[in-house]
Amino acid sequence: MYKDKADVKIILPPYQDKPSQTVALSLPIDVPLERLMPAIATKLNLPSATNENRQIQYSVILESTGEIIGDQTKLENLTLKENDSLRIITSVSDIGSRERKLPIPEKELLDAVGNTAPIYIPARENLAIGLVPIDLVYRLEEHRSDEIKWQNILWVFIGSVLGMVINWVTAESFTVNKYSLIIGSVFVIMIIFSGSSAFTYHRRAEDVRKKLNSFSERR
Repeated sequence: MYKDKADVKIILPPYQDKPSQTVALSLPIDVPLERLMPAIATKLNLPSATNENRQIQYSVILESTGEIIGDQTKLENLTLKENDSLRIITSVSDIGSRERKLPIPEKELLDAVGNTAPIYIPARENLAIGLVPIDLVYRLEEHRSDEIKWQNILWVFIGSVLGMVINWVTAESFTVNKYSLIIGSVFVIMIIFSGSSAFTYHRRAEDVRKKLNSFSERR
Protein backbone atom coordinates (compact mmCIF):
# COMPACT_ATOMS: atom_id res chain seq x y z
CA MET A 1 0.00 0.00 0.00
CA TYR A 2 1.09 3.57 -0.74
CA LYS A 3 3.77 2.40 -3.16
CA ASP A 4 3.09 5.18 -5.67
CA LYS A 5 4.31 8.54 -4.41
CA ALA A 6 5.04 11.98 -5.79
CA ASP A 7 7.41 14.68 -4.62
CA VAL A 8 5.31 17.77 -3.91
CA LYS A 9 6.33 21.25 -2.78
CA ILE A 10 4.20 22.40 0.14
CA ILE A 11 3.97 26.06 1.18
CA LEU A 12 3.35 26.24 4.93
CA PRO A 13 1.23 28.94 6.54
CA PRO A 14 2.95 31.45 8.85
CA TYR A 15 2.46 30.77 12.54
CA GLN A 16 3.19 33.23 15.36
CA ASP A 17 6.73 34.56 14.71
CA LYS A 18 7.56 31.88 12.13
CA PRO A 19 7.34 33.09 8.50
CA SER A 20 5.88 31.03 5.69
CA GLN A 21 8.31 28.55 4.18
CA THR A 22 8.34 25.85 1.52
CA VAL A 23 9.14 22.18 2.10
CA ALA A 24 9.29 19.16 -0.19
CA LEU A 25 7.32 16.05 0.77
CA SER A 26 7.03 12.62 -0.77
CA LEU A 27 3.29 11.91 -0.63
CA PRO A 28 1.08 8.94 -1.58
CA ILE A 29 -0.91 9.82 -4.68
CA ASP A 30 -3.89 7.48 -4.07
CA VAL A 31 -5.08 8.96 -0.77
CA PRO A 32 -7.82 11.64 -0.52
CA LEU A 33 -6.67 14.93 0.97
CA GLU A 34 -9.19 14.47 3.77
CA ARG A 35 -7.03 11.63 5.10
CA LEU A 36 -3.71 12.96 3.85
CA MET A 37 -3.88 16.41 5.48
CA PRO A 38 -3.76 15.14 9.11
CA ALA A 39 -0.65 13.07 8.27
CA ILE A 40 0.98 16.12 6.65
CA ALA A 41 0.08 18.33 9.63
CA THR A 42 1.50 15.77 12.06
CA LYS A 43 4.65 15.24 9.98
CA LEU A 44 5.30 18.99 9.79
CA ASN A 45 4.44 19.60 13.45
CA LEU A 46 1.71 22.05 12.53
CA PRO A 47 -0.32 23.23 15.55
CA SER A 48 -3.78 21.82 16.07
CA ALA A 49 -5.08 24.79 18.07
CA THR A 50 -4.39 28.49 18.55
CA ASN A 51 -3.25 30.16 21.75
CA GLU A 52 -6.91 31.06 22.33
CA ASN A 53 -7.74 27.34 22.37
CA ARG A 54 -9.49 27.43 19.01
CA GLN A 55 -9.24 24.50 16.61
CA ILE A 56 -7.16 24.95 13.44
CA GLN A 57 -8.45 23.33 10.25
CA TYR A 58 -6.09 22.84 7.28
CA SER A 59 -7.03 22.94 3.60
CA VAL A 60 -5.02 23.01 0.39
CA ILE A 61 -5.07 25.29 -2.64
CA LEU A 62 -3.13 25.09 -5.90
CA GLU A 63 -0.62 27.94 -5.65
CA SER A 64 -0.54 28.74 -9.39
CA THR A 65 -4.31 29.23 -9.74
CA GLY A 66 -5.57 29.70 -6.18
CA GLU A 67 -8.06 26.85 -6.73
CA ILE A 68 -9.24 25.16 -3.55
CA ILE A 69 -8.69 21.40 -3.73
CA GLY A 70 -11.57 19.31 -2.44
CA ASP A 71 -11.26 16.91 0.47
CA GLN A 72 -11.93 13.86 -1.70
CA THR A 73 -9.34 14.84 -4.33
CA LYS A 74 -6.29 12.63 -4.70
CA LEU A 75 -2.88 13.78 -5.91
CA GLU A 76 -3.14 11.42 -8.86
CA ASN A 77 -6.15 13.45 -10.03
CA LEU A 78 -4.13 16.67 -10.05
CA THR A 79 -2.05 17.65 -13.06
CA LEU A 80 0.86 19.10 -11.13
CA LYS A 81 3.67 20.55 -13.21
CA GLU A 82 7.33 20.65 -12.18
CA ASN A 83 7.17 24.10 -10.59
CA ASP A 84 3.67 23.76 -9.14
CA SER A 85 3.19 23.79 -5.39
CA LEU A 86 0.38 23.33 -2.91
CA ARG A 87 -0.31 26.00 -0.32
CA ILE A 88 -1.74 25.01 3.04
CA ILE A 89 -4.38 27.44 4.28
CA THR A 90 -5.97 27.53 7.71
CA SER A 91 -9.39 28.17 9.15
CA VAL A 92 -10.19 28.49 12.82
CA SER A 93 -13.20 27.27 14.73
CA ASP A 94 -14.15 26.90 18.38
CA ILE A 95 -13.22 23.50 19.78
CA GLY A 96 -16.35 21.49 20.29
CA SER A 97 -18.27 23.25 17.51
CA ARG A 98 -20.15 21.34 14.86
CA GLU A 99 -17.51 21.95 12.22
CA ARG A 100 -16.11 18.69 10.95
CA LYS A 101 -12.77 17.75 12.46
CA LEU A 102 -10.01 16.21 10.40
CA PRO A 103 -9.66 12.47 11.04
CA ILE A 104 -6.72 11.17 13.05
CA PRO A 105 -4.04 9.88 10.65
CA GLU A 106 -3.37 6.16 10.64
CA LYS A 107 0.17 5.15 11.56
CA GLU A 108 0.66 3.43 8.20
CA LEU A 109 -0.32 6.60 6.35
CA LEU A 110 1.82 8.77 8.61
CA ASP A 111 4.83 6.53 7.92
CA ALA A 112 4.13 6.78 4.19
CA VAL A 113 4.66 10.54 4.21
CA GLY A 114 8.33 11.06 3.35
CA ASN A 115 10.80 13.21 5.22
CA THR A 116 10.72 16.94 4.78
CA ALA A 117 13.38 18.95 2.99
CA PRO A 118 13.25 22.71 3.70
CA ILE A 119 13.45 24.98 0.67
CA TYR A 120 14.43 28.50 1.75
CA ILE A 121 13.71 31.14 -0.88
CA PRO A 122 15.70 34.36 -0.34
CA ALA A 123 14.28 37.81 -0.82
CA ARG A 124 13.92 38.92 -4.44
CA GLU A 125 16.67 41.54 -4.16
CA ASN A 126 19.06 38.82 -2.99
CA LEU A 127 18.39 36.75 -6.11
CA ALA A 128 20.21 39.24 -8.35
CA ILE A 129 23.41 37.93 -9.92
CA GLY A 130 26.47 40.16 -9.84
CA LEU A 131 29.13 39.62 -12.51
CA VAL A 132 32.79 40.28 -11.72
CA PRO A 133 35.92 40.13 -13.92
CA ILE A 134 37.42 36.66 -13.74
CA ASP A 135 40.98 38.05 -13.65
CA LEU A 136 40.23 39.70 -10.29
CA VAL A 137 39.14 36.35 -8.87
CA TYR A 138 42.35 34.69 -10.09
CA ARG A 139 44.43 37.57 -8.74
CA LEU A 140 42.76 37.33 -5.33
CA GLU A 141 43.47 33.60 -5.21
CA GLU A 142 47.13 34.17 -6.13
CA HIS A 143 47.62 36.85 -3.47
CA ARG A 144 45.98 34.70 -0.80
CA SER A 145 48.19 31.77 -1.80
CA ASP A 146 51.36 33.90 -1.65
CA GLU A 147 50.29 35.34 1.71
CA ILE A 148 49.86 31.87 3.19
CA LYS A 149 53.22 30.76 1.74
CA TRP A 150 55.13 33.64 3.35
CA GLN A 151 53.27 33.18 6.63
CA ASN A 152 54.44 29.57 6.73
CA ILE A 153 58.03 30.66 6.05
CA LEU A 154 57.71 33.32 8.76
CA TRP A 155 56.67 30.79 11.39
CA VAL A 156 59.48 28.42 10.38
CA PHE A 157 62.13 31.07 11.13
CA ILE A 158 60.34 32.20 14.30
CA GLY A 159 60.44 28.60 15.48
CA SER A 160 64.15 28.40 14.60
CA VAL A 161 64.98 31.51 16.63
CA LEU A 162 62.97 30.23 19.59
CA GLY A 163 64.81 26.91 19.34
CA MET A 164 68.20 28.69 19.47
CA VAL A 165 67.12 30.78 22.47
CA ILE A 166 65.88 27.69 24.31
CA ASN A 167 69.17 25.87 23.61
CA TRP A 168 71.18 28.85 24.96
CA VAL A 169 69.05 29.14 28.08
CA THR A 170 68.99 25.43 28.90
CA ALA A 171 72.67 24.78 28.15
CA GLU A 172 74.97 24.21 31.13
CA SER A 173 77.53 26.67 29.84
CA PHE A 174 75.91 29.74 28.34
CA THR A 175 78.28 30.82 25.57
CA VAL A 176 77.50 32.84 22.49
CA ASN A 177 80.02 32.76 19.62
CA LYS A 178 80.12 34.72 16.42
CA TYR A 179 78.76 31.82 14.34
CA SER A 180 75.62 31.52 16.41
CA LEU A 181 75.19 35.29 16.24
CA ILE A 182 75.53 35.22 12.45
CA ILE A 183 72.97 32.41 12.14
CA GLY A 184 70.62 34.16 14.56
CA SER A 185 70.97 37.40 12.61
CA VAL A 186 70.14 35.61 9.37
CA PHE A 187 67.04 34.12 11.00
CA VAL A 188 65.94 37.55 12.26
CA ILE A 189 66.46 39.07 8.81
CA MET A 190 64.37 36.28 7.24
CA ILE A 191 61.66 36.86 9.86
CA ILE A 192 61.50 40.53 8.91
CA PHE A 193 61.58 39.79 5.18
CA SER A 194 58.97 37.01 5.25
CA GLY A 195 56.73 39.00 7.60
CA SER A 196 56.95 42.02 5.30
CA SER A 197 56.17 39.84 2.27
CA ALA A 198 53.16 38.23 3.97
CA PHE A 199 51.81 41.65 4.92
CA THR A 200 52.35 42.97 1.36
CA TYR A 201 50.40 40.12 -0.23
CA HIS A 202 47.70 40.44 2.45
CA ARG A 203 47.29 44.11 1.57
CA ARG A 204 47.15 43.32 -2.15
CA ALA A 205 44.51 40.65 -1.54
CA GLU A 206 42.43 43.12 0.48
CA ASP A 207 42.62 45.66 -2.35
CA VAL A 208 41.37 43.07 -4.84
CA ARG A 209 38.62 41.98 -2.46
CA LYS A 210 37.41 45.59 -2.16
CA LYS A 211 37.29 45.84 -5.95
CA LEU A 212 35.20 42.67 -6.11
CA ASN A 213 32.83 44.04 -3.46
CA SER A 214 32.47 47.26 -5.40
CA PHE A 215 31.00 45.29 -8.33
CA SER A 216 28.34 43.71 -6.10
CA GLU A 217 27.45 47.08 -4.59
CA ARG A 218 26.66 48.50 -8.02
CA ARG A 219 23.54 46.36 -8.35
